Amino acid sequence: MLHRSAGRRSGAGPSPFRRRAWLLLGAALAVGCLPDGQSTAPLVPGPPWLAIVTRLDAPAGVSAGERLAFRVRGNIVSGSVFDSTVTARPLDTLIVSVPPAEYAVQLQGGLASGCGVWGGTTQTVNIPEGSNTGVVRYTLICRPALQLRVITEGTNPDDAYVARVRGPGGERLLRLRATDSLFVEGVSSGSYDVEWLDIAPQCALMEPTTPLVTVQVPPGGGARADLLVRCGDPARAPALVAVHPRATGSVLALSLRLADAQRDIARLVWDVTDCRGRSLTSQRPRVRAALRGTRLAQADTSWLMSVSETDSAESTLLRSCVLVRAEDAAGNVSRSSEVPITRSTEGAPVATLFDAAISGERLATLTRFAVSDREGDYLGAVPALRIRDGLVGLADGRPELVLLDQVGLLGTAIPAFDLAALQRVGPADVQAYELWLFDTEGNVRRYTDAMLR
Repeated sequence: MLHRSAGRRSGAGPSPFRRRAWLLLGAALAVGCLPDGQSTAPLVPGPPWLAIVTRLDAPAGVSAGERLAFRVRGNIVSGSVFDSTVTARPLDTLIVSVPPAEYAVQLQGGLASGCGVWGGTTQTVNIPEGSNTGVVRYTLICRPALQLRVITEGTNPDDAYVARVRGPGGERLLRLRATDSLFVEGVSSGSYDVEWLDIAPQCALMEPTTPLVTVQVPPGGGARADLLVRCGDPARAPALVAVHPRATGSVLALSLRLADAQRDIARLVWDVTDCRGRSLTSQRPRVRAALRGTRLAQADTSWLMSVSETDSAESTLLRSCVLVRAEDAAGNVSRSSEVPITRSTEGAPVATLFDAAISGERLATLTRFAVSDREGDYLGAVPALRIRDGLVGLADGRPELVLLDQVGLLGTAIPAFDLAALQRVGPADVQAYELWLFDTEGNVRRYTDAMLR
């Protein structure tokens, strides 16, 4: 069963007064017409009254059911038993004319799948002689087993998407509008794969960045899978001409060739996946922002080189892929590219001279550097520092890798870098200077100098 969220129409249905009056008469007649010996309810309505009040805690558009059944049971002073079952719609106030007694009211049935009762299904109330009304209150909590939500932003938006939901009980394909909320009922607890399909060429996934996610549905329901899509002008969007991911230990080295006629690339986003569109990282996807002020904005086609620590071993990375996309300042997004991660070959560039130092209290410098590349396709370098754990990111027991240039340096000119630009990092915090050398085929070689003084 599927249903979309929708608000209640204003003015729909009878007024609260008319609804209450109808329930009063219906409940009284229903109780008064029970077989002999089952109830001593009065045939003529009158005080005291028992009011059964329900409220619904649920997302908009979610129903607690069609009709709820309440069993009302009480021991009357005369020794007889009041025992009757009455029904009402979930948000109606049900009023029953009863004799004075202590009553137990039990919600026996009618609740929709994924709904429960806060505080239990049985409520008690004492209605003594001379009283007018006793009240029992139920809070119905409904959390549909699985909710799918889609938001589309940007220009030239797509009009609909398809979600493939696979898990216990099989597979189903669901169609959602560009901005939509869909509740999927009839699914049991367990692990479900939600895969977003039919994304238009001018659109890209923003959150999640990968089209396949896993959702755990708890026994009480309440799971949700969200999709944020951004659409733009494909003629003005940046393009990924080449993507080269390489693994060196737990470090991912990435080189990209980007084409952008507007020269306004603003961000790059990448993630490690299982090569089938599912993220493998426990962290959020990597984001390289504030690119408009870099050399990438100075040419129609340019290279970006980067290295980053991952939470995976090299053997795991070599069974994985990188999924990457580029965004420009106007919100146009490139098509995502998912490329297998490999090792570098022996054709990677070689440093024939490499010696680094910390100059005084401020500068990280290369005092000697020269490179040789037998393939003749040397591209550039990424300088970085290994610093004490926890200074910039969260402490995880490993020294941190801090890049000294966010897009990499073309050629062999490596400038000095002022440590003051790295907040809270002083010369004593630096453990090593690293230099990552790239060629145009993505091959990379790392050099490390830990003798900086």
